[in-house]
Amino acid sequence: MGLVHMLYVPALALKSASAAAVLSVLFALLLGLATFSLAARFLNAETASLSLSVLWAATSILLVAITPRVDVTLALYLLLAHYALLIALLDKERQAHFYLAAVLLGFAVGIKYHALAYALALAPLIAWIVRSKRSTLIGSLRPLTLFALLLVAGAAPWLIKNWLLLKAPLYPFFSETLLEPWLASLHGTSKVPASVSPEVFAALSEARFQFNLVDLFTAPGRLTVEQEGRYYHMNFLFLLLPLCLLYLRNRTISWLTVPAIAYLLVILVPFPLTNLRYLIPALAPLTIVTAYILVQLSRRLLSEGAARFLVISLAVLALYPSARAMHFWLRKSKVLGYSAGVTSEREYLDTGYSYYSQLTRAVNQRVPHDSKVLLLFEARGYYFERAVIQDNMLTNWALLAPRAIDSEDCLSSAGITHILVSDAAIRYYVRRGLDPQVLGSDLFPVFAARCLAPFYQGRGFRILELRTEPEAQVSPAQAQG
Repeated sequence: MGLVHMLYVPALALKSASAAAVLSVLFALLLGLATFSLAARFLNAETASLSLSVLWAATSILLVAITPRVDVTLALYLLLAHYALLIALLDKERQAHFYLAAVLLGFAVGIKYHALAYALALAPLIAWIVRSKRSTLIGSLRPLTLFALLLVAGAAPWLIKNWLLLKAPLYPFFSETLLEPWLASLHGTSKVPASVSPEVFAALSEARFQFNLVDLFTAPGRLTVEQEGRYYHMNFLFLLLPLCLLYLRNRTISWLTVPAIAYLLVILVPFPLTNLRYLIPALAPLTIVTAYILVQLSRRLLSEGAARFLVISLAVLALYPSARAMHFWLRKSKVLGYSAGVTSEREYLDTGYSYYSQLTRAVNQRVPHDSKVLLLFEARGYYFERAVIQDNMLTNWALLAPRAIDSEDCLSSAGITHILVSDAAIRYYVRRGLDPQVLGSDLFPVFAARCLAPFYQGRGFRILELRTEPEAQVSPAQAQG
């Protein structure tokens, strides 16, 4: 649980499933205001207005902002830190902003570890600021040390929490993977069984293509696992970015471009199978650079009226994919009515998420109140009125199989009463290239034949009930047959 997730806790305690998304939307609006403010302060009003407008041409920002995901919130904190560093560089009377940036970066680390990659990308700017204010190397060490200490202090609550709970401040990095508590209680240890292949934990990331610019602009769905990823359209105005070489003498442009590009390289070069959401922190600074390039080129090559017409026309064209995605999103669901309180939660789910609505309805209406449902290949846990165990990384069965196959009590000791299998999700991931054998799909029929009884068959999913007494042991061939 990170910094922003702590803000979600009161909403969840009040059983408000939408409050987290509303908070995320607020942070997205603040991201837009920060983008406008930065461009207006260091460039010009026209660039600021254009930046604010075409920021939303990157559809991923809009679609992520209406969910509880924290990527847009992370982008806000990182842009504010970047903004504070630019103030420290360009405004001699605001040197305290240098240390404010350190605290903001620390908070960003508490939101998501990708902030460390952005901090690394900002390192040249940080070093440049210090070197420009200090004449000697020794004199530079004090502000750099204080900066590092403030960054660590900002991130400390979350790093200490990870250390106490998971024995690793940057978990799951630089540490062994630990089982969730419910799995650890079954296996008798928090360590992953030796029989589980390491490929299990990479299976979800493998269900996408390697990053490439062609798919980024023409087929974003190939690069992102979630189904809405096909609508993560990239702002085509970013094709102007190579022209930033003409404007690198402008310190604002150069110090917006270099860290943003460096961040993308840090993320994409070692990890080419990267979710497009992870690129969001670089979008705001690159949007400002792109807007500046377009404004300056149009002014240089065209008359004032023609330049204004061209800029407005290109902005409208850039926003078209986002407008189309939003129109589709609003048309297929009753989200506006739900937001206004005139449409029920169930009507909203039925129109916008019909499959998930059927799934939650089946559990809520058919499964007894005191039941605990294990979800397989279904990561969402909202709108269930029964206790559920989500399958966030599609690893529930793969990690459970070594214990379940030989279980004498059919997992009743874990308190699990039902298992929901999302067959539609399995088919979706297999179509994307996921190897079902990696997730132990060949073993599930054996366990099902021995320990599970059919409970409900839905369209694209099934609910199975754990038997009170296991059936006789069966072979994989018999189970499949």
